Amino acid sequence: MAEIKSTISRLIQDATSTDVEEIRSDLMDRYLGEKYGDEKTGKSQFISTDISDAIEAILPDIMDVFTSAEDILEFDPIGAEDEEAAKQETKVVSHLFWQKNRGFENLYVWFKEALIAQNSYVQFGWEDKERVSIEDYEGLTEDELFAIASQLDVDDYEILDQSVDEETGRINVKIRCVKKSKQYVIEAFPQEEFFKTPRWNKVGLDGVPCCGRHRKLTRGELEAMGFSKESIDRAFNDEDEIQGQSRNDTQDHFEGEASEGSDTTKTVRVYQAYLWADQNGDGINELLQVWACGDGSEVMEWEDGSEAIEEVSGLPFAALTPFIMPHRHVGRSMAELLDDIQQVKTVLMRTTLDNVYATQYGRPVVDPGKATEDTFSDIANPAHGAPIRYEGDVLNYYVPPSVAGTTLPLIEAFDGVKEQRAGATRYNQGLDAESLNKTATGIQQIMNAAQKKTKLIARTFAETGLRDLFLGIHRDLRSGPMKEIAMKLSGEWVSVNPRTWKDRTDMTVNVGMGRGDRDEKRAFYTLIGQVQEKLMMGKSRMVDESKIYATAERMAETFGIESVEPFLHDPRRLPPQQEQQQPDPALLVAQAQIQNLHQETANRAAKDQAEIALKREELALKREELAIKQAEVRNKGLKTAADVQKDAQRLELDRDKAVNEDDFKRDKLAMDAVTGALDREAQAFISTPAIPHDEVGE
Repeated sequence: MAEIKSTISRLIQDATSTDVEEIRSDLMDRYLGEKYGDEKTGKSQFISTDISDAIEAILPDIMDVFTSAEDILEFDPIGAEDEEAAKQETKVVSHLFWQKNRGFENLYVWFKEALIAQNSYVQFGWEDKERVSIEDYEGLTEDELFAIASQLDVDDYEILDQSVDEETGRINVKIRCVKKSKQYVIEAFPQEEFFKTPRWNKVGLDGVPCCGRHRKLTRGELEAMGFSKESIDRAFNDEDEIQGQSRNDTQDHFEGEASEGSDTTKTVRVYQAYLWADQNGDGINELLQVWACGDGSEVMEWEDGSEAIEEVSGLPFAALTPFIMPHRHVGRSMAELLDDIQQVKTVLMRTTLDNVYATQYGRPVVDPGKATEDTFSDIANPAHGAPIRYEGDVLNYYVPPSVAGTTLPLIEAFDGVKEQRAGATRYNQGLDAESLNKTATGIQQIMNAAQKKTKLIARTFAETGLRDLFLGIHRDLRSGPMKEIAMKLSGEWVSVNPRTWKDRTDMTVNVGMGRGDRDEKRAFYTLIGQVQEKLMMGKSRMVDESKIYATAERMAETFGIESVEPFLHDPRRLPPQQEQQQPDPALLVAQAQIQNLHQETANRAAKDQAEIALKREELALKREELAIKQAEVRNKGLKTAADVQKDAQRLELDRDKAVNEDDFKRDKLAMDAVTGALDREAQAFISTPAIPHDEVGE
């Protein structure tokens, strides 16, 4: 253990020995327009702000390149079966970056610091968070208080104040609630807090012997992180000893550290280092996370007494620089490229302004024999319109020649050099009124050349820091404590389990390169829609509903609309349509025959029913006539033999008709039976499989 401690101490001290703070601090001063220190009293104090102007001009373009992309990153699938999983992981990581963290702010600070001070850094990983809230309740009964306490969704709570109203017996209570959780944090931190092994030869930190971040933390913050009290005491004692040996250091270096403030506000410098060392003695270096204090040689301890040394799978840092220097970690910044131009323009502008001041307030030429004390007193008062008392005829003034004709062209020339270096021209900012008098093609060429430099910076950011960041987030989600994430993807809520993800190394960071801005994309998708419309009219198989829906989705994204689900149904989620089978011709003939047979049977039955109804009416009429005649006979009391014979014949005829009606009913029942048999035969014919032609002969 003594050997590993010695290795850790050597690596940390070596990494923290490099001092580039002076260069980076000077670049920040130039961006802020701070004074150079060579200003003279009575002279112009003007400071040119070319560095700030250039950075503020290109930063919006760089930010727009990343924020206007459909997805800032895309994980590439390993195979066809992995395509949906890769899309899902892309959405989850993007959601974690933009929504769960301050994505835009992190990008803005990260990019801007790199443009000013060469390199910038971001840290990412899981952190234990503790959220404290104070809740007040008034007028509660004991049952209500118990119910509230049992329903609090917190890990711990404490009753800070409790009182009982003597009149009503109601309880007033104030509760301190503590909720602990694991959160994934992405943070762009100050550049001066980062340290690394000197002479590292690339922008990325993968494989660097030692790197890390040092911070000033209070005793309470260290206790919350889980360090032992003895280890924290040693850290503060070591800090006091270091400060005692470094009294000649600047005040800013030790501002807010352990020598100042109360016990709760005192801070100590703590190193969170990541280094490669052989911890288990097997001859193979492992990536270790080490917490140290003092000058980096004192390893801290956890509450259980174990040393704060742990093997990890990857670094939680990502670095980027706008201009990569070959075989160096520290690149060049926009501030470096324009520092000399800003300094020269400051001198030229000060000279010009001093010349204007001298012209405005010329030096009077005084004849000593004619000047009086009042003359010198009046000259010392340069107020407009104030008289000068002088005994001579004319008071002459000396006015120096104007230098504006020399300095202003030089300033304009240096502005051109600045635009060439930075790529921030007056044309692509709409600041040059004379551009209207120039050809549109020429202006477009100038703008394209300038935009290529901005896009190169964006591509550099994408392929260095952003790539390492998103691959690191994907790695941490796979091995982290989060088992499931509920997210709305493609218009539907799904449950995502990061632990089932594959280990990915193939990823594309989208920065809008080669795809144009939103207007160009919109024009492209409009053209695609027109082509699809023509193909649909021609019934081409090159386009279908899913292709049209995809075009609508891409078009909506150019307007900032995440999904078109509220307006259009996704054809991939619609139930399949039932295919209409072509009917068998033989079946159609059989159905027609059955329909005709039914129609003939129905017609015959209707005719028979009409005839039966007519005969019934005739029989009823005759019965009525017979009844009338019988009544007449009874009334008269007369009845001849001939009449009796006629009556007998009528009765016989009536019986014959009744017999005929019974025969008709029996015939109808027989006809219905025949019709039912025909229906059954036709149905059997329909359900019988068709016989192949080659079997018909057999």
